[in-house]
Amino acid sequence: MKFRKRKMWLSMVATHALCLGIFFCGFAISQEAFAQLYYSPHEDMDTTTVAFSPDGKYLLSAGFHGDIRLWRRDSCELQGIVLVHDPRIPPNEVQKEFPEYLGFGRGILSLAWSPDGAKFVFGLRDRTVRLYSFNPESSQDRLFEELHVYDGHLGGVRAVAYSPDGEWVASGGHDESVLLWNVEQEGGSVRKYCCHAGMVNAVTFSPDGRYVLSGSTDSKVRVWDMHTGEIIKEFQSEGEVYSVGYSSDGLYIGAPEDSYTEIYGRHNPIILWNLTPGKEQRQLLGHVSPSWAVDFSPNGRHLASAGQDGKVMIWEVSTGKVFQELTDPKEQHSFRSISYSPDGKYIVAGNQSGPLPLWDVETGKLVREFGKCHQNMK
Repeated sequence: MKFRKRKMWLSMVATHALCLGIFFCGFAISQEAFAQLYYSPHEDMDTTTVAFSPDGKYLLSAGFHGDIRLWRRDSCELQGIVLVHDPRIPPNEVQKEFPEYLGFGRGILSLAWSPDGAKFVFGLRDRTVRLYSFNPESSQDRLFEELHVYDGHLGGVRAVAYSPDGEWVASGGHDESVLLWNVEQEGGSVRKYCCHAGMVNAVTFSPDGRYVLSGSTDSKVRVWDMHTGEIIKEFQSEGEVYSVGYSSDGLYIGAPEDSYTEIYGRHNPIILWNLTPGKEQRQLLGHVSPSWAVDFSPNGRHLASAGQDGKVMIWEVSTGKVFQELTDPKEQHSFRSISYSPDGKYIVAGNQSGPLPLWDVETGKLVREFGKCHQNMK
């Protein structure tokens, strides 16, 4: 009897071990299968960053889960996924390795496409900047491929941007500095622009590639000379800066301001600075809660802002008037990222949870929701 019980127990142990072996081997073989098993189409999405490809055919979205998702603009279904961080690792295990990240693992806060659309770069909370190739004609397991890991920051990376010529990548993060990587050189030579007095939340390049723009929790927006690292201009905000935009004509800078005054309370303006005189042009008021992201239209005529109030507002740069106010009537979102399509016809916004809405800019119509398969346009 004892022998039979022991045999049954050993059989159960062997069965569980086999199941675990299949599970882990399966993950090693196919991240896509793992993603389908553990990720619903949109319920687990926590999108901190979203960006259109240069040809406008694709979008990439990423978030705190450490997964990067690929979408086609003309389809609401997920096209591919890469898991940069295995979400099965308990947060306390990640925190042992990276104690400053408070259990968030390798969350992704920013990504950017190369100008030719063949590569993209993103920053992680594990202090690294990573360069991946994108191969749309390849099989699913070769859709993405890691090309290089750049390790130079002393804290988590919160922002990345590609230069217009595709040679440089700028990054900023918790260590209060801006780093510039030459991604076309072996080893990725680095320059360091030092320093803000707070986390660097946003970086971008000027349209001509001569300058790097940075925004920080120290309430400053700086324009750096790309080659010398000299601060060309500095703009003082009343509150922390979480996003910056550079107009395509090189004349304006836009940034949402998370500020509070005793008289007005929290008034959540979008600040528009004119670079020629180097001073504030106007404040754009309309959001009823803080905004996390801005993006200029490709022609530079409009500035879009995404807010925690569930609104995407499009402003006329020349007048400051509201051109369009976009909302999702069926979903209550807290938007944290935004991206114009290269032709300026569409806007997509990333939110804290749920699908990604895509709007027609001219009509204000909700076209589709990525991850939910809600479409109004074939």
